[in-house]
Amino acid sequence: MSEVIGIISGLTAIVKATTELYSLIDSIVDAPDFLTDLKSQLQTLETVLSEIDRQDATNPENATEALSVSLTRCKEHLDAIGILLKPLRRKDKDGSARTTWKRIRTAFREDNIKTAMNELESSKNTLVLSLVALVAR
Repeated sequence: MSEVIGIISGLTAIVKATTELYSLIDSIVDAPDFLTDLKSQLQTLETVLSEIDRQDATNPENATEALSVSLTRCKEHLDAIGILLKPLRRKDKDGSARTTWKRIRTAFREDNIKTAMNELESSKNTLVLSLVALVAR
């Protein structure tokens, strides 16, 4: 039962982090291609999470500690990317938030963001494998 609660809270936290990160990337005025790729990864992650949620609701007895750990790692990677990007959001005179790639490039190197993206991709792949194991049970 504790695994089910852990998975539900993990899913909720990741969906929130994914939505916030997606919104942040959307606010980048001249985002480079690799951030557009990250948005695509986030959409795929949301699909995987929806399926995990559906499988978990259908068969809660299949919840595993491994899945809970995978969700936690995925959330950590999302947070790491958010930490790299969030400080770069600024408020315009009209109060709207905008971020420009020129500001990002001067504050962070592209490599740091790409490394975090690769770690997120790895976590997402682990979640997919966990989902396959859930479905196979």
